[in-house]
Amino acid sequence: MKKVILTIAMVALTLGMNAQTFIGVGVSTIKQQTSLSIDFAYDGYYMGFSSNYATGDGTELNYATDSTYATDSSKVSVLNFGYFIPLSKTISIAPILGYGSSSTIFQDPVGFNTYFYGETEGAVNLGVKATYIIDNSVGFMIGVGTFENLQASLVIKL
Repeated sequence: MKKVILTIAMVALTLGMNAQTFIGVGVSTIKQQTSLSIDFAYDGYYMGFSSNYATGDGTELNYATDSTYATDSSKVSVLNFGYFIPLSKTISIAPILGYGSSSTIFQDPVGFNTYFYGETEGAVNLGVKATYIIDNSVGFMIGVGTFENLQASLVIKL
């Protein structure tokens, strides 16, 4: 039993010593909408946020009229959490769990341009992200998920 506890402690210490700390900026696709992503990792703990910050044309309203129509775009965002597991000094992977939301944008051109957001639909994002640190200070991260389909970021190791 002591050997098992000692082995677990040594593995945990080894993972912690190689854990990554970085910030990153990139792009992602969420439900076929291009989005901006911002990523943070501290001692392996990861948090990332992506959104397309989409709006309609004109002024935002909270209601619809007879002339309201759905556009081809949606406002989408996702907040992810995970933990990076180092595979080597330069490569790490992280299982990701997040929550995303999506709202269709409706346009209403009567009188003057107005828009409003449809019902917000929530979704769980399950995925995986991987980092590759090039020269111990700069690298890149890629990821895939069920809601945030694809992500690519430039990361700066701190």
